Amino acid sequence: MKRKILHGGDGRIFYFFWIILYFVSEWCNPQVVAAQLSDLDKPDDHVAIKGACTDCHVDPEKGYYTFIHGESTMNNCNICHNGDVGTGKPSNHIEVNTSCAECHTIQGFEKATMNHSAVAASCIKCHNSNIVPGKSGNHIPTSTNCTQCHNTNNWVPALMDHTEVTIQCISCHNGSTVSGKPNTHIPVSSACDTCHSTSSWTPATIDHSTLSTNCISCHNGSTAPGKPGNHITAPTACDNCHTTNAWTPAVMDHSNITSQCISCHNGSTAQGKPINHIPAPITCDSCHTTYRWSPARIDHNSFISGCVNCHNGVIEEGKPRDHERSSNNCEECHNTRDWD
Repeated sequence: MKRKILHGGDGRIFYFFWIILYFVSEWCNPQVVAAQLSDLDKPDDHVAIKGACTDCHVDPEKGYYTFIHGESTMNNCNICHNGDVGTGKPSNHIEVNTSCAECHTIQGFEKATMNHSAVAASCIKCHNSNIVPGKSGNHIPTSTNCTQCHNTNNWVPALMDHTEVTIQCISCHNGSTVSGKPNTHIPVSSACDTCHSTSSWTPATIDHSTLSTNCISCHNGSTAPGKPGNHITAPTACDNCHTTNAWTPAVMDHSNITSQCISCHNGSTAQGKPINHIPAPITCDSCHTTYRWSPARIDHNSFISGCVNCHNGVIEEGKPRDHERSSNNCEECHNTRDWD
């Protein structure tokens, strides 16, 4: 059978059909289309992306596009946000040493989450009441920067550094700004730091020279330790015997004592009569004074006999060796005023 050879119009139609079919097949190939768009349509300064054109370009003919940051393959915002390609960091931006993404998100510049660790400037550069809230009008006067007391997590609570305060304690510790002197505080005319420190209210080092009341006003057993139950009977004020440095030792003012010596000088409260004391049925003040135990002025009128009990050569001067022989009844010859 002989093949039919296409001649004339039939041959031209056949070849034209195959040419059209070839171009249609090439044009409909997605890889070819993407390559054509990438090579022919995307400019050289286009941002590096990993998606297709249609992810951002909705209507290329009209220039409509929506930038999707998730399609970008760059890790540095400044490559685009440099003031030329896209909006960059404004001239009044706070000084930072970190990337945009530390504070900003791809949803928008506003409502940034502040990362203070990236800030290179002092607090007052931003917290000046213009950019962001600054020191309030009722802030206590200080000579230091914010970080001495505040931290970047929150304004309050603040760790107060009293060394930087330039005013008196009462300016803040007035009961309104912060806690002040309580109603039960002892009456004083001095400043707080005379007794208190900036570390804590208590313990306080009391400066008694600044007190305007007597001892019993504070040393009453409630406000401060008072006279104990075993204190000697005394109608006098504390400072007659005690000092403001310590309770003991006390300088005893016996002139104000209303009880007998033995009430205190009993060996428990205070030193009492020693074991080797001469037998005497009389009170201490018959021989001793309130200044000291010895020398004592012996009142022999209280003794009726038994001189040798004391005058035995040990306790007191006794019978000398050259004394003529006699009994030990000294009072038979001698009297209490003199030996001779």
